[in-house]
Amino acid sequence: MSVSKVWPGSPAEKAGFQTGDQIVSMNGTDVNEKNGEKVMKMMQKSAIGDKVEFRVARGSNTFNLEAVLVKIPDEVLSETIDQHLKEHHKLAKS
Repeated sequence: MSVSKVWPGSPAEKAGFQTGDQIVSMNGTDVNEKNGEKVMKMMQKSAIGDKVEFRVARGSNTFNLEAVLVKIPDEVLSETIDQHLKEHHKLAKS
């Protein structure tokens, strides 16, 4: 999984994430196609205020970053949904 955007002031920015980072694991669970369902279940069980540890690859380096989950601001959620629709849904592309 690749980080496509880091919003200014977000927990991701505060944790040190950068656009293009590759997320290798989340709380010790590998993030890949094989574990996609397991990672999704972990994310669904997470709550606002939880600390999440990520293993991140950036270039030839790998390191850990820790972020505290917060409520997604409405404007960020709206932008993310709009972008997803444009990229992944035929009707929204036209």
